[in-house]
Amino acid sequence: MTPSTTQRAGSLALSAILALSPLLSTGALAATPDTTPPKVQHEPADNDAPDDQPLQIYATVTDENGVSEVTLFYRNAGEDEYRSQSMQASGNSGIFMAEVPPAELQPPRLEYYIQAGDTGGNQLLRGFYFEPLSVNVVAGTGAAGAVAAKGDESAATGSLKSNKWLWIGLGAVALGGLAAAGGGGGGGGDSGDNVDVSVPLPQ
Repeated sequence: MTPSTTQRAGSLALSAILALSPLLSTGALAATPDTTPPKVQHEPADNDAPDDQPLQIYATVTDENGVSEVTLFYRNAGEDEYRSQSMQASGNSGIFMAEVPPAELQPPRLEYYIQAGDTGGNQLLRGFYFEPLSVNVVAGTGAAGAVAAKGDESAATGSLKSNKWLWIGLGAVALGGLAAAGGGGGGGGDSGDNVDVSVPLPQ
């Protein structure tokens, strides 16, 4: 029996559909939108942050299709506006870090939140604008000031020790004063007493 024109057309159409089905399936999968946001792992520090040292904030951010950006938003308690800076990736480990300078730290605390985005345009927040995370900020120990004061003191002492003529001059003044005191109470006579004065010279 010879197949009719309709049967042949149906067979050709079925063959075309079967041939194109892998391509259609692949295209459908490729067109599936990415709706999964990145994962953000971060816990605020338990220890206090001194206001004279940089504060480093870390977060681990991962995404199946890739992380596009991670941003830290922060402000001191009582401020209305947040500052922001990009958190930098540390290699391919998924760890991101941002550093808040001491000039932007004020007691009693720093408030912040982290925003992460992936290549599909999805975003996830750790903390919120209206309910931020926080870390306590305390006054620094003043270690830098103590070092500077000690350095100034050492410089002044070194300058005094290095001026040998100043020491010699002070010794001469002391000798003259003692000699005048010894000769003034005897009516011009020789008291017969000797006065020894020791003036150390700088090493």
